[in-house]
Amino acid sequence: MERLQTAVANGDVEIESDGHVFMADDPSITVERGDAELLRARLYGHLGRVQLTELLLAVDGETHFTWELLGSAPSAADELVPLYAAIFVAAMGLETTDVAMMMLGVRLSDIRRGLMLLEDERPLRRANDTVVEFLLAQPLSKAWGDGFEASSDLMSVEVSRHLWMSRVDPKRRR
Repeated sequence: MERLQTAVANGDVEIESDGHVFMADDPSITVERGDAELLRARLYGHLGRVQLTELLLAVDGETHFTWELLGSAPSAADELVPLYAAIFVAAMGLETTDVAMMMLGVRLSDIRRGLMLLEDERPLRRANDTVVEFLLAQPLSKAWGDGFEASSDLMSVEVSRHLWMSRVDPKRRR
């Protein structure tokens, strides 16, 4: 009990009034590169906060991954928006009806047609390869390490509680 009291006093352990116990990260397990904070500060200082949709459009503009999925250059935005919606459905495990309701002017049938494009493995592989090649060519990728370690930090993204599809992440309670 003395060790527990010491850990609480040091901030290594937090005990809430409802009895839940939270332990601080163990630095011997969760280690971040020494220059990671500097790189993060420089990145945010240069770019600021970016919406996911803006990032998706920017990467598509550089790589033309949607061209690979469509099999040719898109002729209009009406061709791209349902495909982006389908990508969100597939990547985030969302329901097509929910995404159709969230995206003004996008029909459910168009999203389903976009999902059919994602079922063919060859164009999807080519599209993914173009994006990975683009990302690995960026100077920032040198700070990612050698690829033998992984992190799931971005599997949960903090959003406003007022979003219709938001939910509490059980691990982080946010």
